[in-house]
Order: sequence, then C-alpha cells, then structure tokens
Amino acid sequence: LGGGIRSEKSDQSVTTFDLFDADRNPVISELETDDQFSSLSATLIFGDHQIRAGYGDTVNRPDFKELSPSLYRDPLLDRFVKGNPDLIPAYLTNYDLRWDWYFAQGEFVSLGAFYKKFEDPIENVVLAGAAEITTFDNAESAENIGIEFEFYKTLEFIGKWWGEEEWWARWYVNTNYAWIDSEITLSDESSSIQTSQTRPLQGQSPYVWNLSLGYDDVDRGINAALLYNDFGERIVDVGTNGAPDIYQQPRPALDLVYSQKFRDHWKFKFRARNLLKSEVRVTQGAETRRSFKLGREYTVAVEWSY
Repeated sequence: LGGGIRSEKSDQSVTTFDLFDADRNPVISELETDDQFSSLSATLIFGDHQIRAGYGDTVNRPDFKELSPSLYRDPLLDRFVKGNPDLIPAYLTNYDLRWDWYFAQGEFVSLGAFYKKFEDPIENVVLAGAAEITTFDNAESAENIGIEFEFYKTLEFIGKWWGEEEWWARWYVNTNYAWIDSEITLSDESSSIQTSQTRPLQGQSPYVWNLSLGYDDVDRGINAALLYNDFGERIVDVGTNGAPDIYQQPRPALDLVYSQKFRDHWKFKFRARNLLKSEVRVTQGAETRRSFKLGREYTVAVEWSY
C-alpha cells in the first residue's frame, strides 16, 4: 500500500496591453490556487501475476499564452489563436485498475481499465463571430473511461526453431493499445454557443495504438527500434454557432531510432522521423478544411558522458 497528500500553491498574473489603445488600458488575468491532492495505490503480488489499483488527483493550470487575449499565429496549423483571461484551472481525478503477468524474465502482458473525471477542462474553441480564430474555454466537466492492453516479448522463440537462439533473444516486440470513451458536459452558457451538445473531449482520440520492433545488444552497446503510432480522429477545435466541430483525421507515423556506444564515454545517435510522410488532414463536416504533408526529419548526434 502507498499513499500521500500533496499541497500546492500557485500565483499566476498576466497583463496584456493593446498597442492600438490610446489609453493603454491593460487586461489583467490573475489566478491564485491553494490545493491539496491525495493519492492512494495498492499492489497485490501472487506468483508471476500482480494486480494494481490506484487513485490520484491533479490539476491542469492554463499557461500564459492561454490567459493573454493577444492574437498570435499557430505555426503548426497556420491559424490565429487568442487567449482567454477568464480561464480557470482544470482538476482531474484518476482511477486505475491493472493486471500484469510476467510470464518470463523481462516479458509481460498487461490489461488495465481506467476512469478519469475532469472538472472545468480547458478546450480549444472556435471564437464565436470570428473567422479562422480559435480561443480557449472551460467546459463544465468531462469523463473518460477506457481499457488498455500492453504486450512485451523477445523473439528468442524464433531462434529455437531456426537456431541462433542468443541472437534472436536480442530482438523484441512491444505493443500497447488504448480504447477511450469520452464525453463532455457543457455549461448553460457554452451550450448556447457551441454546436455539439454531446461530443468527446477536445483532443481525445477514441483509440491510440503503438507498436515497436526493437534490437537491444547490451554487450556491443547497440539499441535500435522501429516505432509505429496511430490514433483515431480527434477534435482539434470545437465548432460554434452551428458550424461543425473540426477534426484531425487518423495519421499513422513511423520512426526509426538507433544508438551505439563506443569507447568508454561516447555514444552515436541517429533518428529518422515521419518515414511514411502521411498526410495531415483536418475536416469540418464532410469537407476537408486543411491538408498538408510534413517532410521526413533526420537527426545525427554524438554524445559524450562521464
């Protein structure tokens, strides 16, 4: 058993001036919080199985750009964004239950369930009455419930069929999949402006899948992995005044990482990202609002540590 209480105090202040206001009247946003967050966890071990249960509270405070009503351009999605000085912190309560089976040294299968309760979650929302401008707003509450599966195994069993058992033991496969059912609850004020009265939490995909095929040679200091990721469609901006919500469509991604130690203190690193060059597509209703492709990214580094 384990548990505790964490006490946090925060004081945020943002002052924004309008350069075109002759009187230079400032817009001031101030947030002061004094919170106590509790947590509790329990683990039951029997043989090579274990069951874990956990509970915990946390907070998501708005950052400075979210509190400032100044206008700026989002460099990734090429859109204008304006902060909201009336934002308040969002609070989150987590409940988790997980079963693990370690069927061999370093190998396991895991199945878990979780429930998350949000109070005043912060979302990206299209600014009512403005074109191509998004802002931030607090919803009343939200709930996420889901299940997660994870599996890790070396490929040593292939070596038992084909020989070279030691070489195949250095290879491994690791995958995890999460399914999430999400639902938002709006305040009376927000429900009169936002288009969808029932929808998932902004930014929440209904599923996320990760898969990796790796090679780990401790003796030679080599570590390499091919990493695949995919997710379900998710709301990037909440629609208002009858306009549909804006969704980012699924986009598979494939990365390659490689590192090798040499001599006593040196390491060579290589990373290739976005190998599939999958299209980023943002839709609103039945129409494609924006689509583009990101290029591949290559990184080479030499690291010295002591």
